[in-house]
Amino acid sequence: LHKFPEGGFFEFRTVSVIVKYLRNLGFDVQYGTDVLNTKYVLGMPAREEIEKARIRAISEGADESIVKTIKDGATAVVATICGKATGEKKTVAFRFDIDCNEIDESKSDVHKPNRCGFSSVHPGYAHTCGHDGHVAIGLTLAKILAENVDNFSGKIKLIFQPAEEGVRGARAMVSAGVV
Repeated sequence: LHKFPEGGFFEFRTVSVIVKYLRNLGFDVQYGTDVLNTKYVLGMPAREEIEKARIRAISEGADESIVKTIKDGATAVVATICGKATGEKKTVAFRFDIDCNEIDESKSDVHKPNRCGFSSVHPGYAHTCGHDGHVAIGLTLAKILAENVDNFSGKIKLIFQPAEEGVRGARAMVSAGVV
């Protein structure tokens, strides 16, 4: 994730990774315009730029069948799992940011991603705010939940929000009825 940072509404490869992983764990996964209302997007990039990002993501290993179904840069994911234990049936949600910053990553030898060979391959884009870590935390939480589904009751939603930088993605997800 760190090596392939994607800006707001360009997170096609990231969404592909998230969707495939969560589906394999047995989550009910929704993404795209099912969980993001594009009428409420602030600062949607031009269609030409979105298409370039889509093509780049596929060339970098994104699942083409997932990427091609994401309309108009609606790069959002919501995954739901229902616990099987008896007890109160509340819903709890956890939110994770998935975009990066528009900044060049350091090429210094002391910068660990550069030194270890996983620094950004996209000039002008880098995970300098830790959203790659947010995704990793969300996917790890998903794995733990899937392994313990018999031990909790209620519903848990994992919300993977695009375009947090510049506060552009949340309103469109709320308007889609996610929360």
